[in-house]
Amino acid sequence: MAYIDRTHEFLAKAKSTKGRLHDPENLLTEKERKSAEWLRDNLGGSIVAIPRADIDNVMTPDLLWNGTALEIKNTNASLSGLDQAVRKAKHQTKGGGVLIDITGADYTDDQAVKQVSGRLRRSGGKFAIIIRDANLVSYLSK
Repeated sequence: MAYIDRTHEFLAKAKSTKGRLHDPENLLTEKERKSAEWLRDNLGGSIVAIPRADIDNVMTPDLLWNGTALEIKNTNASLSGLDQAVRKAKHQTKGGGVLIDITGADYTDDQAVKQVSGRLRRSGGKFAIIIRDANLVSYLSK
């Protein structure tokens, strides 16, 4: 099934004034926190940091966003590196979503959207949010 850019539809429903980030144990890295704060400030919702698993080879997502597992990826790597980041996020969220910050990447926004859409189509996942320089590039979902 194709993943479609639903940015305009998604933004019409977003409630940026209704957000809360809950991370009392400071579980997020500085880059993850910056992305989570962007999510809170721009799209709103309930954001809860998830503790890392203490078990070998068990991957956990970074957050729950409105009850859905969400992994944060910050990458300025090549398009194949972007693809690998999305694939890894899918395993960490068990089919949830991924927030990808591509600030500093050499490829265009359109190339990023095409790459992420293709990876989601091949691997699954609920949605992907792509941002660059604190601006929403795309919200992809089925």
